[in-house]
Amino acid sequence: MYTKIKETIAIKLNKITNLDYPICYSSLEKPKSSFGDLACTIAFSIAKKDKTNPNLIAKKISNELKDKNIEKIDCIGPYINIYFSNNFFEEVLKNKEKNKKNKKTVIIEFPSVNPNKPWHIGHFRNAVLGNSVSNLMSYSGYDVIRMDYIDDLGLQVAQSLWGILNLNNKPDSNLKFDQWMGREYVKVALKTEDPNIKKEIEELLHKLEQGDEKISKKAREISEKCVKAQWETGFNFNIEHEILVFESDIMNTIFNEGIKHLKENKIIHLEKTGENNGCYVIKMSGKEFDKMKNPDKILIRSNGIATYTGKDIIFHMWKFGLLKSDFNFSKFMTQPSKKIAYMTNKKGSKKKIKADKIVNVIGNEQIYPQKVVKHSLNQMGYTKQSENYHHLTYEQVTLKNIKFSGRKGTWIGYSVDDFIEQGIEKALEKNCEDKKIAKTIATNSMIFYILKYAPETKIAFDWEEALSLEGDSAPYVMYSYVRCKSILKKKKPTFKIDIQNIKINDTEKKLLLLLSEFSEIIEKSADELKPHQICDYLLRTSSEFASFYSAVSVLKEENKDAQNFRLLILEKTAETLKTGMNLLGLTELEKM
Repeated sequence: MYTKIKETIAIKLNKITNLDYPICYSSLEKPKSSFGDLACTIAFSIAKKDKTNPNLIAKKISNELKDKNIEKIDCIGPYINIYFSNNFFEEVLKNKEKNKKNKKTVIIEFPSVNPNKPWHIGHFRNAVLGNSVSNLMSYSGYDVIRMDYIDDLGLQVAQSLWGILNLNNKPDSNLKFDQWMGREYVKVALKTEDPNIKKEIEELLHKLEQGDEKISKKAREISEKCVKAQWETGFNFNIEHEILVFESDIMNTIFNEGIKHLKENKIIHLEKTGENNGCYVIKMSGKEFDKMKNPDKILIRSNGIATYTGKDIIFHMWKFGLLKSDFNFSKFMTQPSKKIAYMTNKKGSKKKIKADKIVNVIGNEQIYPQKVVKHSLNQMGYTKQSENYHHLTYEQVTLKNIKFSGRKGTWIGYSVDDFIEQGIEKALEKNCEDKKIAKTIATNSMIFYILKYAPETKIAFDWEEALSLEGDSAPYVMYSYVRCKSILKKKKPTFKIDIQNIKINDTEKKLLLLLSEFSEIIEKSADELKPHQICDYLLRTSSEFASFYSAVSVLKEENKDAQNFRLLILEKTAETLKTGMNLLGLTELEKM
């Protein structure tokens, strides 16, 4: 609603001043509360252009800005301060946030964890970032395809496969399959110091890359089982997917066409001398690569094996619908929401996918390879696709005095599954008597703690802070929602009030103004791929609600119009908090 009135006033300013609409819109800003509900600085732009007195311009413009949503306008020098009318605040209460439709498709790839271990807290950051951005973009009108990309041809899979084929250890029925595989991987990693075993693993890896039928089938089997176990972890946080793509299927289906495309467009070059002799290389040029000692990137090694980046370029050509070749898909699993996830599979059926926009959630260690993919698309003439290719990078998550290593097994006891159990125990210790509620509090707290930081910020996870009822936490937001709902259960509001007879006090106005900004916050967060802005908004809304709750009486208010008005504010606050929590992937509770 705040955006809507800004747009309305900007259109009026455009007609009054003949300045471009973007200039008019950008002249409107949120002031300090003592200077109105909306401030306009357009007098500066006109005075600079016409060499006139900005104070006189402001006065003249203010006399022409009339609207049912504006109660009064004051001018302090060149500043135009606008105060909203009761009509505006009534519209805020009546306005229902709705999903938009823009007929565009976005593929969001996350978390893409190697299929031989459970998720750790670093993978978790990837997963909740991907899920929340998916929710935001879906709410903003995109047709969102949540995609998980699985490297079933990598060294870690080869090592795990060697262990299964040679150690004769059977899966532990007391452990999830990914937990068991992770522990087996640690055992194999210790044995790779033996040169004979290392050589056997390398031979196994070569067979995987060459598509050996027997070996590939076994690798695919254990990879699928591991991913299903990983996804079970994600289901605890409302994380689901539409599509699962295996790297082996890229090699079997779209790779040859992709390489041919790169060669025909003269994007890759066969090096005939130097350290890259016999390799196909892409030349990297431009400001961001000029300072690098060796910016060129090998896409196909001299032995004919493609690098990860080589496969990735081709994969993204497919995502954008730039290849004729296509994958077959078959059912992977039915998820808790009853939504079916599909996986690439030679025996499946065709499923046409084409993205208008791509978001890859990948850690900051992959910044350079991601730039190579974006640069390659641009070099091939796919400028629009390159512009719509986004790398959502993020920093590490740590625990105090603990460093994780998949090979050394230091993650054991600290997987996301373990964190859930720890969180439940800690929530129960804080006088939560219901284990189901304790689990929701724990999982919500984990999500919120990770998302409240900007992706580029390093995080040291802290349970005490995550579960605090008084801090910047999920329980603080959840409790605000529960408070609203507990009052609304006692009495429901109606819109049978005369809004003109309501005298809105400062506490009510501050909360309503904040509620009016919600759609603007969602749009900004989706555009910038930064869900921490939603966290910040929910915390500010909860704080403003706490001030409202302390300052005014609701059920004991004798004036029926005033009481009903405040109940409507509670209803709007609850609706906003719920929507915001759901966008982050949180589950709301009716009681705590």
